[in-house]
Amino acid sequence: MTPKEKAEELALQFFKIQKCDVFKAEIVAKQCALICVEEIMKLGNFTEKGHELIPIEKQPNTVKYWQQVKTEIEKL
Repeated sequence: MTPKEKAEELALQFFKIQKCDVFKAEIVAKQCALICVEEIMKLGNFTEKGHELIPIEKQPNTVKYWQQVKTEIEKL
């Protein structure tokens, strides 16, 4: 999944739960998606590589991916 596709998917998930006019719902959905990406980037999650846990900040592709998702959300 490309960063743009992920951005659209996240925003769409929040858009579907909104119970207000379309313009306001789009703004809220975008803000919610940005909050999610920020939280993911702040977590410092670990992923498993073999038997070793690697912090997310030491995984340049992961950090870069979520930065690109954030950029794509901002463009929506």
